[in-house]
Amino acid sequence: MDNVESFLQMSLHSLPQLKRLDLSFNKLFSHDMSFPFSSCRIDHLRIFKINFVYGFHERFMRDIPIPWGNLTYLHISFHSNFQIISIPSALEVLKKCTNLRMCLIEIAASVETFPTMIVELPHLSALTVFHSQLDKTCRYSLIESLVTPALKDLVLSRSNNMFEFHPNIGSFVRRSGCQLDSLTIRGSGFTLTDDDLEALSSIHTLKVPKIRLSPSTLRKIDEGILLPNIERFEHLIGPGKLSKFLTIHDSMPV
Repeated sequence: MDNVESFLQMSLHSLPQLKRLDLSFNKLFSHDMSFPFSSCRIDHLRIFKINFVYGFHERFMRDIPIPWGNLTYLHISFHSNFQIISIPSALEVLKKCTNLRMCLIEIAASVETFPTMIVELPHLSALTVFHSQLDKTCRYSLIESLVTPALKDLVLSRSNNMFEFHPNIGSFVRRSGCQLDSLTIRGSGFTLTDDDLEALSSIHTLKVPKIRLSPSTLRKIDEGILLPNIERFEHLIGPGKLSKFLTIHDSMPV
């Protein structure tokens, strides 16, 4: 560990103009272990990607000298079957990232508590959130703690499809005041209501290939009552059947 730390410190000290940093931790740090490059300054960093294989280490994210307020792209991966992730700690990190334009966050563990914190990311235009609930008691979606007025592209995904999961997209969009252009939902078990779709009046692309919408909802979409600006629409048309792709053009030649 000492050799690795010395190497990273030397490398980063020699790269004061570093714009991008990718880190992956494949072991669990002990509480008394020092972290690499904790004394380095990387003030010009704009892109930061970090992967925790054995759980989110709160002290690391608190002590690492990342210029959070300068970041425009952030990718945080969690792959933990051994400890519960502290989502409030992740939100504390996002709260510092006031200039983010793009964010991808993977939550692959149970959520300890339902956070009450609301984090505003005023410049965020693209957000991808991957959920992997390990038990049916976890119904929390990260977007329920975010306000993103500039958001245009939202992707939600999940790996545990054993129970229905409603991410409250409608309330998220209304709270944020954003004008979404594209929404993609990957994975089974998600639910979308008419209330959610009413909040998506600005959307041009909706991809929900594993969500089956009701006939009444589809009729409202066809009549332009819901999703009046839709141009590309993908949804499930029946059990065991392929998704339906629909592309609409305002001025299609006859």
